[in-house]
Amino acid sequence: MLPGSKSRFLSAAGRVLIVAVMLTCAIGDARPQDGGEPKHANWTKLEAADATREFKERLKEAGSLDQAARTFLVQDALPQLAIEENRSSIERVRRRIRELLLTEIGNPQVLVAVNAVIADFMESLARDGAADPVVRVNAALLIGELRNQEGKPWQDAVPRLAGLAKDPKAMPAVRIAAVSGLSRYGASLAATPETMAAVGQAVMAILAEPAADGRPEKDWLAGRALGLLPWLVQEYPQPVADQIAKILADESRSIDVRVRAAAALGARAGTKSAVDAGQTVAACEALAIRTLAAQVETAERKRFEEHYRHFVGGKPAEHGHTAAGKGAATMIPEQVVRREAWRLITLAAALDGGDGATATAGPRAGAGGKGLAGVAEGAVAEKATSLAATLRKAALALDAAPSDQAVAAALELLRPTAKKPKPQRRDGDQPPGEKPDPDRQAPPFEASPFG
Repeated sequence: MLPGSKSRFLSAAGRVLIVAVMLTCAIGDARPQDGGEPKHANWTKLEAADATREFKERLKEAGSLDQAARTFLVQDALPQLAIEENRSSIERVRRRIRELLLTEIGNPQVLVAVNAVIADFMESLARDGAADPVVRVNAALLIGELRNQEGKPWQDAVPRLAGLAKDPKAMPAVRIAAVSGLSRYGASLAATPETMAAVGQAVMAILAEPAADGRPEKDWLAGRALGLLPWLVQEYPQPVADQIAKILADESRSIDVRVRAAAALGARAGTKSAVDAGQTVAACEALAIRTLAAQVETAERKRFEEHYRHFVGGKPAEHGHTAAGKGAATMIPEQVVRREAWRLITLAAALDGGDGATATAGPRAGAGGKGLAGVAEGAVAEKATSLAATLRKAALALDAAPSDQAVAAALELLRPTAKKPKPQRRDGDQPPGEKPDPDRQAPPFEASPFG
């Protein structure tokens, strides 16, 4: 259940953020690329036009992309994405550009040429400060949706997407759309030195940016950039590992970004990475305790506030919360508890590689996928695997019974009683091991003054 939950959480986060940014932007006037009036009032009329039919017929068996076809794309078809008449159906227009214009092209080289014209046009539109923000985002998304003759993501789109992703002057929603496009490529990001270098530069540029200061779009970019890193190399060079470890240890970063940093580091850390395993393992443990403790504190505060309202107002507590402990309704929403489970299971995988079977001694050459325990030695390696087992146990318990009681139990599992400070003795307390002294007087008001 957890891996599926993780996937849903990540994809939903990307969609929600992009849609939220798009919907909150004001709608402005959009102009066709040449600055003149569009030849067709909307996409429906373009689809029915003779010029569209002629374009498709010409490219079925064409040996090259001629000037007439190129002109149709740039002046007639592609400006439709920015026409205000199509604004309410812009997602459909984006989809139909691919379905109508890119199918039935017989020559792979012609398809490459058409893709290039579309990508160039859309990259320019995505960077156009005068275009509506929704148009700019959809233009960036379209670049990432281009396909080759086999229906796979088009490799030549990668440098364009990487350029948008790393550009700090680009609109945040456009950068998000570009990184979303890159995420479609997976292992093929490292298919050529050129694409690998382009994505690597974009990822490191994003990770080098200052902490987000609570801005969700910045957190999303950093988190997704960390997710791209393991696709690029089998083992991190030291500068890359240092940057990831810096994010993991940075308390000004969001919890989720730091969790993803741990996952990225554990996925491809090796002997060449020169990771300080002791520090990173300790950082993972502290991060897990911090996120659980924050949830427990929130639940306790909510419970106190509800009981206080009940006490002052003389009304029954809301939602049936009558007391903390067994049987009390949860104060933490179920999805928040499941997010905690994802965080713990992700940290566990970062420590032991994901299967709990990582060896506990000796660094590994090229230890991609072996977790931090694979690059640690002795007691640190043992600590990593032991902590991973505890985190995994806690995560599964949270996933099985999502409640604030389960979160508190997970915190106790990670922060055992032996590590808690001993309670302070008050005047009049019985010292441990001593017999009661009948002559000792109890401190005043030990009993209730109200009888």
